[in-house]
Amino acid sequence: MVFTCLSHDVVAHEMTHALVHRLRRYFLEPTNVDVLAFHEAFADIVALFQRFSYRDILRAHIQASRGRLHGESMLVDLAQQVGYASGTGQALRSALGQKADPTLLARVHEPHRRGAILVSAVFDGFFRTYERRIEDLIRIATGGTGELPRGHLHPDLVNRVAQEASLLADHVLRMCIRAFDYLPPVDVTFGDFLRALVTADLELNPDDPYELRFSIIESFRARGIYPQEVLSLAEESLVWPSTVSTKELPKLPKPLLMNMQTLFALNARALDWTGRVVERKEIAAYQTFQRSVVESDEVETEEADEKALDSERGLRSRIYAELTNYGSDKKNAAALGFNPRATIAVSGFHPVHRIGIDQRLLVEMIVQFVQTDDTRKEEFGGIPMRAGATVIFGADGTARYVIAKPMPFKKQTAECAKLAKAREERQTRFVEQTDLADPRLAWGDDQYRRQRMELRKSLAALHSGIL
Repeated sequence: MVFTCLSHDVVAHEMTHALVHRLRRYFLEPTNVDVLAFHEAFADIVALFQRFSYRDILRAHIQASRGRLHGESMLVDLAQQVGYASGTGQALRSALGQKADPTLLARVHEPHRRGAILVSAVFDGFFRTYERRIEDLIRIATGGTGELPRGHLHPDLVNRVAQEASLLADHVLRMCIRAFDYLPPVDVTFGDFLRALVTADLELNPDDPYELRFSIIESFRARGIYPQEVLSLAEESLVWPSTVSTKELPKLPKPLLMNMQTLFALNARALDWTGRVVERKEIAAYQTFQRSVVESDEVETEEADEKALDSERGLRSRIYAELTNYGSDKKNAAALGFNPRATIAVSGFHPVHRIGIDQRLLVEMIVQFVQTDDTRKEEFGGIPMRAGATVIFGADGTARYVIAKPMPFKKQTAECAKLAKAREERQTRFVEQTDLADPRLAWGDDQYRRQRMELRKSLAALHSGIL
């Protein structure tokens, strides 16, 4: 009996799909060959790293593999129960199922197989760093020889190695999740994810004592994953620059900044729940806001909470409207790579409070702007041409990063025009490439032809093997 409903990997994988869609809903629109593959890869990354949180299982694998986790297939194989039940005799996918090949990416287009390349790049960087982190433990345990004796490892050594592996796995997973804030809202590529990983981690952990970023960069390079518009894979080259200069964007207007800082204070409650002592000045804005909600000390707590929740919703509505006005300003729209004459929407925003390894607190506002050109849907098989920009504002309202995918339009800067033209040509090539692998075009009607890319973008189509 194989109880596939109890497969933790599958549950975590499918739940991650939903979370990715909530964070970036346009990552289901196949505008290039990496988009759907990224969806699959990220779901696999979360599912596999979750295993390292089970210390008892991890210790057993460390004892069995004598500390060499990258050789322990049980930790890096995904959906073993489902794979065996389907008759393949093996797990559906593996994080390190094949050797690094820089030419493979150009030959693989199926989303699951292509996503496996990205998964292997992340895990290869993880295992390289893991080996460095346990070097001192192995030296101590072997008297400096580095050669472990035969037989079972000492339980204390197993516990310490398991702790290092678990902490590093948690760090890499958080690093991958934080990278979402540094991804564009549309048209994501594997190269974008590498740049987001490096930028997000550098913001919090500039020292990188175990060279985790270096290991991940090397793993991506070994698999031929290179971001566009970079001169080298040096760390300083990969950190997101602005596609447009942040100097072209003004600071947030004062009313919007005040509302944003109030939202920061509301969001800081999560930090307070962890037991950290919050300074009075840090929550003054929230206290003022809360007092304006609660009419008197006699109001019931439940009623006060409901009023606070309603007021927070109202606060977010005001911020949404003010951000829309900010992005729709003609100068700001052009600076973000948008057509100033077309509509610009705010697809999402949220405050973040991050604490680095050295306990530094980083407070930012992440805003996603999106512009849609529906006039070209038929040209791209039912998928419109979209432009997007993720803008990261500091607590003072200054734009720190602009991660943009520009829209082609007249009278834009040469750099934006070059990037927009490249995106347009890439989307066209991807539609043509996908059409070559679609036998239904031979007998499909005109309606199917007009909507073919729209029909291919669902997770149901992806998982049923249509793509």
